[in-house]
Formats: sequence, C-alpha cells, structure tokens
Amino acid sequence: MALSDADIRAKQIAGYLGAAARDLKAAELIADSRDPDLASTAANHVQQCAEKVAKAVFIARGVTVTKEHRLVINIETLLKAVPDEPWAEKLKPLAPYDDYATTSRYPSTMGKLSAGPAPDELDDDIEKVRRLLTAARTEFMADREPGPPGRKRP
Repeated sequence: MALSDADIRAKQIAGYLGAAARDLKAAELIADSRDPDLASTAANHVQQCAEKVAKAVFIARGVTVTKEHRLVINIETLLKAVPDEPWAEKLKPLAPYDDYATTSRYPSTMGKLSAGPAPDELDDDIEKVRRLLTAARTEFMADREPGPPGRKRP
C-alpha cells in the first residue's frame, strides 16, 4: 500500500526532528567537556539543530526544502511563503549561530578556526534549541511518541 502525502510528510518531519535531536545531543556532549577548543564545534551543532527544525517547519507548512543552511535565509524564505508564520520568531534568537555553520569547520584565510561562544552562553543557547525542538515535536509529532529531546543541563 502506498503512503499518503500526509504520511510521507510526517516521516520527513520525524526524520528532520530526529536529526535535530542528534545535533542537540552532540552539542550537549561537547559543551559538557568544557574544552574551549571545541566550543565552536558545539555551536555548529546548535546551528544544525535549529536549521533542521526550520526544515521540519518548511515541510509542515508545504514550503520547499532547499539545501540552504543559513537560518537567516531560511527564516526569510519561510516568511515569504507564510507571512505570519510564528516559527520565524521562534527561530530568530538562534540566527547568530549561522556564523558557526562553517567557521567552526574550516580555517580562515589565515589558517585559524573561530573561537566558540563562552560556556555560559553556549549552555543558554543549547537550552534555547532544546526548547525549540521540544516545541516542534509537540506541534508536528503530536500523534507520535517523540521521547525527550536531550537531557537537562546543570
């Protein structure tokens, strides 16, 4: 039996939110190390988590998912398609993490990797993305058992 469009969308949303949960877990594990050399890598996972939540919102709203990674651009795209979309405001606080989408992974022209956020800032933003993921699971997976999106941080 072929899956309905709604079933396919539900599976895609679950896939993006599952991938977001893995990024959240990676951010938590790295942040817990308190290694300043890894803070930008944890920040990259925060950005990736928020980006994947944004892609799940796209699917839920019938917006074409692209390969665009920057939250700022994804938010703009979402607002063009759905002008009063409340998820745009939920995503905006994490848009500064776009800086970590690539700078944490590639050296600058001078061969340096970016420094990450301070530990307290990173902890706060991990909590923001955790709440974002929880809200997305609540709204978009209401009929499924999502499980916890990461552990509580000290």
